[in-house]
Amino acid sequence: MQEKNSPSIHFLPAKNVREKLTSICETVRQHFAKQKRILIAAPNEEAARYLNALLWKQPEESFLPHIWSESQTEECVAITFSKNNVNQAAVLLNLCPSVHSEWDSFEQIYDLFDETDPEKQKASESRHVYYTEKGCQIHFEPPIHLEVNDR
Repeated sequence: MQEKNSPSIHFLPAKNVREKLTSICETVRQHFAKQKRILIAAPNEEAARYLNALLWKQPEESFLPHIWSESQTEECVAITFSKNNVNQAAVLLNLCPSVHSEWDSFEQIYDLFDETDPEKQKASESRHVYYTEKGCQIHFEPPIHLEVNDR
């Protein structure tokens, strides 16, 4: 029996809120442009609501079509705070403080390396250790230098 490959893990820099929002929006935009399904795992309903509003305003000259859903959908970009892969995506953008419960069902995972708060940094370091122990290939992405307007 052939062993399943571990997903590649891409840590996105988040030294401040602007960098965090830019990383999130640009990662979603890149996958949408390639028509690759991406699941955005939010930690709670409040965060999902915020992300939903943000993606309707970004990029400024347009928006990123998406859906906020807790049930199955065929949309390319889905935001959820459930633990399910609601759009059968191969790519996960994990915004939760812990590793997603279905992490090994994805081909690629984007995860914030959040340094905006000591508790968030500790959670990021714990996820990094977890993925390393599971033998995942880990990449630290460079900062993206775009302006994101979250208003």
